[in-house]
Amino acid sequence: MATLDELLVVSRSVNPSAQRDVRLLQVRTLTDLGRWQEAAAPLADAEALFAPLRATQHYAWHRLLLARVHWALASGDASRAQGALDEARVVVQAAGQGDDPAWHKIHQLQARVHLASGRATEALKAIDDALDWSQRLAVDPDGSLQVADDRLLRARAQRLLGHVEAAHADAALAERHARAAGGDDHPLVRLAHEELLH
Repeated sequence: MATLDELLVVSRSVNPSAQRDVRLLQVRTLTDLGRWQEAAAPLADAEALFAPLRATQHYAWHRLLLARVHWALASGDASRAQGALDEARVVVQAAGQGDDPAWHKIHQLQARVHLASGRATEALKAIDDALDWSQRLAVDPDGSLQVADDRLLRARAQRLLGHVEAAHADAALAERHARAAGGDDHPLVRLAHEELLH
């Protein structure tokens, strides 16, 4: 966070795009740290910085929307998360890039929204869509943090559906990918191992 604060100061003298990027990183980092209340201020700043792009539905607007989804999920507001996600989907669809990597994030966040709403069957479908993307985007087919994250989500959905063996299989694959891509100390390794214990 200290480094991001320094980058924010520097970004103000660079260009609005750099400042927007730093604000989104602050929102994501604080949210990932469980400090979503603190993330509300940089999110509001980011929304103000992105506002000119919203008026034209500029492609970059979807990045702010995805950050809003992430934050809303952390704050427990699945309905708000779904609204922002629906808007992001429209913006990315309008760009007409069928191979846009943003679709991976959209499918993954849709799975998270479904899980937060207790809809494990719908979540599993969205996770499978996200996993298809992450596997295609992976530089190393045997070691990808995106694949690990998707497999971990899939394991959680399978467990909620009562598919214990399938959940364990996905968790084991998540752990293997996370260890190969991030090393033994990566947080996804720990999370996948914990999922295996369920």
